[in-house]
Amino acid sequence: MSEAKWIVKSSGRIIGPMTIENIVEAMRAKTFSVLDEVREPQTRWTFLREHPLLMPVVRQIRDEQSSGMENTQSTFVTSGRTVTSSVTERIMEEAELTPNPTATAQPQMKSIAAVEKNVTPSASGAKSFGVLSDQKVQQQLQKQTSQWRNVLYGLGALALVGAGVYYKMQAGSGMSNVVAAEKVKFATDRAKRGDFALAIRTVQEIEVAKGLSPEEKLLKAKLLLSQEPGNPIELKKTVDELAQEGVGGADVSVEMLQGLVQTKLDNFPEAVRHFEAVVAKNPHDEKGLLNLAAAAWKGRMLAKASKLMSDHDSEKSKPNDVSNRERSSGLIQQNIAYFQLLRGLVALGFGAEKGGELVQQSAYTELENFTRGMQPLSRSLRSNKTLDEYARDAGSGDTGISRGADSSCLKSLNGEANVDCGRELRFERMLVRSLLARRLGKTDEYMNHLKELVQTSPFESARYMKNPLLFWGAFEWRTAIRPLCNQLGNRSDSLVQAAYALCIAPTDGVGALTEINAAMAKSPGVNLVTGARFMIYLENKRLNEVGDAALKYTFQDELSILWVKAMVQEQRNDWPGAERTWQDYIAIDRGEPRAYYGLALAANGLSKLALQEKAVNQGYRFASNYAPLMEFREMDEKY
Repeated sequence: MSEAKWIVKSSGRIIGPMTIENIVEAMRAKTFSVLDEVREPQTRWTFLREHPLLMPVVRQIRDEQSSGMENTQSTFVTSGRTVTSSVTERIMEEAELTPNPTATAQPQMKSIAAVEKNVTPSASGAKSFGVLSDQKVQQQLQKQTSQWRNVLYGLGALALVGAGVYYKMQAGSGMSNVVAAEKVKFATDRAKRGDFALAIRTVQEIEVAKGLSPEEKLLKAKLLLSQEPGNPIELKKTVDELAQEGVGGADVSVEMLQGLVQTKLDNFPEAVRHFEAVVAKNPHDEKGLLNLAAAAWKGRMLAKASKLMSDHDSEKSKPNDVSNRERSSGLIQQNIAYFQLLRGLVALGFGAEKGGELVQQSAYTELENFTRGMQPLSRSLRSNKTLDEYARDAGSGDTGISRGADSSCLKSLNGEANVDCGRELRFERMLVRSLLARRLGKTDEYMNHLKELVQTSPFESARYMKNPLLFWGAFEWRTAIRPLCNQLGNRSDSLVQAAYALCIAPTDGVGALTEINAAMAKSPGVNLVTGARFMIYLENKRLNEVGDAALKYTFQDELSILWVKAMVQEQRNDWPGAERTWQDYIAIDRGEPRAYYGLALAANGLSKLALQEKAVNQGYRFASNYAPLMEFREMDEKY
């Protein structure tokens, strides 16, 4: 008995699940037509008459029907002849047994024996006995038969034409709308779980089979935007098609999408042009202003970016003036964080130029005030506490949240309000603040900020939220900076220089290499400096210049060594080695979501789709403290 996993689409209804035997019985009972469609899990709809398992059954049923029709015709003719012959024979017998009348024969009288010659061996002939001659009867029957035959032939031809048109339509589309809708739902679910590669492949299957609707193209654009680095050429093609069709989505204009595409392509002047068009339509569009300022900053148009920052004096951009109602909007809080970070980045870009120090001081003060006013949750990277547990501990003061924080932050932990409590981009803001402190000569504050940076989870950064806006790559700072910060109290020039090199590594690789090599020249025997050099070379993908032996100078615990070893193997595309290393890591620490995502990446490189899906799902289960890592944000939330 086969498994009940088949479904059938008949007369617009979906029937099932059922076994293959049930389907065969329904076909024999004519409940299902050969033009109905059938499928099993993970397959496409197929006509019953074309499915490999059902084609023999269809042929057998057709043979049985043809054989039945022949037998019926033969039986009808034979029985008709038998009945007619028996009647004729009985008449003839009666003619022989009945004596001739004694009266004189009338000339107008006809003998029965003479009439019997006109009797034909057919039921119709018998009916017409004594009324019409055989010839007229046969002509009438042939005429009626010909008329009915023409009608049947016409209906058959129409049925064949209709079936052909239906088949061509199905073959041309390659996928029904029902199947396409199921695949869109599956792609969205995969994206929510962070598996953007599989989500995009699913949408591409729809595109190959039947083409994409405007809504499906918009989904494809979202998915391509969420990939880093992704496929900007395909993204541009998709957005250009949307622009030609005049489709933008509920709250995302085509102009905004085109600007984001140009940002992906590093064509910042063109991106600025698109974002300026967005702002021209709506001067109060915070997302448009934010993207415009970011594109100007990335394009080194610092004066333009600085003017945008200074002109942005909306009430929403001032945390102290935001009403309680507005504070309940996570999007407003997010925009505030982005604008403040951009102010700091623009200030860093000015350097020692005229007026640059004043800009830097202003940006530093703003970052300092905002971070002090909205303290984030202070928790360990491997803390097993969930957000609900932090919320329950709120009354005891065990949350690590500042007493001066807005009460809506505490409510947000229970889902009563959508406020990020300043955690949005906190890691990046603190990093920029530390660099500005060093630039302004605030050495003590710079040291304190470096130590505070160690307590901030990089999982709350823009990189892990798939945000293509700022291109501000997060680094594994806990692993890289902790040993240095533990000894910063010694005020060793080489240690400070090494810490600074690690800080600027994500955005200034050349400068970081220069700084770390200078630190090595000062203290060639300091293991921590050697380890920092290894991490910077790892970040710049120059592993051939630093041997793997440098690991022992940086890390003392097995987990850290396994972590960085896996990162090295990923850069070298050594997927079998990376898979083994992540498995070893998980065997020691089963609660680290990043290890599962690393395992999923290795499985993807090895085309082990089952292992990839399992690892992603396990990582998602353990990521309660790092929800942004796997969160799929809609366009209005992300951009």
